[in-house]
Amino acid sequence: MRTAEGHPIYAPKPDLLGVGWEAFGALGWTTSAATVEENISTYLELGYPLSWMVIGSGFWPSGSSELWGTTSFGMWDKEKYPEPEVFLRKMDDRDLTTLIGLRIAFRKGNPFAKEAQAKGFLITDDKGEPKVFSDRGWDSYLLNFEEPEAVDWYVARCRKWLDAGVDGFKEDLMFFLDDLERDDKVDEVNRRLSKGGVVIMLRNNYLGSPGDLHRYNDFNFYESQDRGPINGLCLSYSGFPYVYPDIVGGTKVWSEMEKGNASPDRVATYMMRYAEYAAVHPSMSFGYGPWSLGRKDVVEVTRNAAQLHHRLTPYIYSAALQAAESGFPYTMTPLPLAYPDDPEVYGLANTTRRSYQWLLGESLMAVPLYGDDYATATSRDVYLPEGRWIDYDTGRRYEGPQTLDDFPLPIGKTPLFVGGKGIVIEEEFGRLLAKVYPVQNETGFLFRDEDGKASHITVKVDSWEKDPVQVRSGGTVLPTESRRGAIVFPIEPGRDYDVVSIPMPKPASLVKPSKKEKRPQ
Repeated sequence: MRTAEGHPIYAPKPDLLGVGWEAFGALGWTTSAATVEENISTYLELGYPLSWMVIGSGFWPSGSSELWGTTSFGMWDKEKYPEPEVFLRKMDDRDLTTLIGLRIAFRKGNPFAKEAQAKGFLITDDKGEPKVFSDRGWDSYLLNFEEPEAVDWYVARCRKWLDAGVDGFKEDLMFFLDDLERDDKVDEVNRRLSKGGVVIMLRNNYLGSPGDLHRYNDFNFYESQDRGPINGLCLSYSGFPYVYPDIVGGTKVWSEMEKGNASPDRVATYMMRYAEYAAVHPSMSFGYGPWSLGRKDVVEVTRNAAQLHHRLTPYIYSAALQAAESGFPYTMTPLPLAYPDDPEVYGLANTTRRSYQWLLGESLMAVPLYGDDYATATSRDVYLPEGRWIDYDTGRRYEGPQTLDDFPLPIGKTPLFVGGKGIVIEEEFGRLLAKVYPVQNETGFLFRDEDGKASHITVKVDSWEKDPVQVRSGGTVLPTESRRGAIVFPIEPGRDYDVVSIPMPKPASLVKPSKKEKRPQ
């Protein structure tokens, strides 16, 4: 219905579903080519598998306040970014997709605002004058998004960034007023850019998903930490499937420590819990360096969370393709959408119980421990809907429906159960592995990689407990291994696989010999 009305869900580009980095969380407003490169290098050297990055602020010319903001098309600060194309090539050489902030607001006096005004491309008031909006205290104009020629002009100006080597944009409109014209004010620009292959992080989209991620509005240390899980579930429940929970550590967490509002130990717990919470979303990112706290456990836990998400990225991307085609939020499915007839799933996500749970794809259930009690809680009541569920870390099996009271979720435990179809695709050391868990006797799973190559994995097992199982592809029996109860084997996108029982012959003592056979002495 949304597609028919002009508000489609686009298939995301795989770049942004991996692990990212945002400059604002690491450096605030004071970014530069040198500081960005230094911070990125440290993450990569420590083993964080980054695939994308955002410079949301501080790259524009700093000499004139009229050029402050993200509508300084193609203009960089000459001192902080003296050779922007060289800098962008360095990021590209590290296989990083680079985004910068972008908004459809122009500060008064901005040369591009003057050009847009002369062409009649700005929203006007009743007198035909450009209408003034307040953008966090900055008097600004807005692009007339209802005028196709205005959108053409704006997108053409964006090409200056793209031609220099920028890969995409974080949509960055930041108004706090009621009078904002129509709600879909940024959609047309985002649609046009996204259709042209530009990577887009969405913040103010309306009914559709004309981009690659749905970002929380800034989610900070000093706010209620229940806000994130509840808003994220609301986003996906409303049909916005590519939920991105903002930067691990929030924005400017270091300033909270400087103000005395946060002890280093509290921030350490906060970052570890946040990383484990973010890792089981469609996307995650980092900012403030976990190493800055001087604790090995913070680096290890946050890096493990990043590596978990990295391993699951192919599986998440395949689910995202399903979401784009169907409109159903397979990448983050609130349990009431998956189990609408189960009354128990409707009372989980609240600030009393805090059982923030969702399905990640068709085979994983996320159960992260998060909320305002993140610093003290070590367990949660975890609800398992009908079916078999397997602890991702231990391989222990559970039968639903049941509630696991005070289920231990210490820092360092992977907050995932395997259920549903019981088939997960993970990337390890550059190869794809299928992990088939003994959840369903008969099921099928469709996996598609970033090139669109499809693999069907079919399970037909008489009994997981009694019969041995083998994997076949094209008539060939494949070698497998067992990991925590799962059958694991490498897959090649484009090939199909069958997981089947091997009937066991009856023991000789149970076979009745024929009259011609001589019984052994």
